[in-house]
Amino acid sequence: MSYVLAKSQNDDIHKAGECGGAVTSILKYLLDEGIVDGVLALSPQDDVYDATPTFITESDDLISAAGSYHCAPTMIGDLVQKYLFDKKVAITVKPCDMRAVEELITRHKINRDIL
Repeated sequence: MSYVLAKSQNDDIHKAGECGGAVTSILKYLLDEGIVDGVLALSPQDDVYDATPTFITESDDLISAAGSYHCAPTMIGDLVQKYLFDKKVAITVKPCDMRAVEELITRHKINRDIL
């Protein structure tokens, strides 16, 4: 097994992101290059246990969702299935949400090609 340690080269993302902001920088690249239509991310509310799923289409808006807010219940799979089925979407999820997304793909409720 190998590991990669990465950090954002963007100072604002590096400061706002969790552990260096590498994921936020990758999501920014995906939006800037038109690889995805949007990012389904979690935006913080009152604390790390309270976050709201937010569909972000402008890379400059990603900074508002930088960090790790995966303590909050999200239902990401349902959101993609019901509202984002016709868009190319990047998502960041915790393992339980990934299992839900994989199950929805298996049941042909989410098209794997859009994620």
